[in-house]
Amino acid sequence: MKRFTGAIKKSLDTQNWYGALFIALTMPDICGKIAYPNLGPKDRYKKWFDSYLSNYYKHEIGANHEETVFMSASDCYALRCSIFHAGIDEVIEQSSFDVVSRFSFSTARAHCNRINNVLQLNVEIFCKEIIQAVEKWSNDVKNNADAQNGIKNLLTIHEGGYSPMPGVWIS
Repeated sequence: MKRFTGAIKKSLDTQNWYGALFIALTMPDICGKIAYPNLGPKDRYKKWFDSYLSNYYKHEIGANHEETVFMSASDCYALRCSIFHAGIDEVIEQSSFDVVSRFSFSTARAHCNRINNVLQLNVEIFCKEIIQAVEKWSNDVKNNADAQNGIKNLLTIHEGGYSPMPGVWIS
């Protein structure tokens, strides 16, 4: 998983915000596919989000310390779909949105502020939260043979020369 989280970190370091965001939004897809291979794409994405990311987006608000959900698993999945398929941050056309109808990403320090149905997110903090969730999940599945096999079979970009023999790479 480090090749993917490393790519997010490198994108953040070079202020490639769009690259970082796109990779980060795929992580629940990738981890969810490995963790819950028998579920459909939306269900595994949401289940993984609920297990590893939801705590970042629930806060106790007010004198009564009432728990408020700033972004649900459905909202994050709707964001993923809107960004990947239309390049937009409005999710109102996605059937799976729940609490948020639009996202507003910035590089300002403000993070996780919801005004009406618009959620303001700092792109760097959002991506780092996803990295932390992936790292926690990776640690949770380190002794799971099926998960480790799934991780081993993920895309690898080989650096170096090409050999005409499949599976043989020249450094």
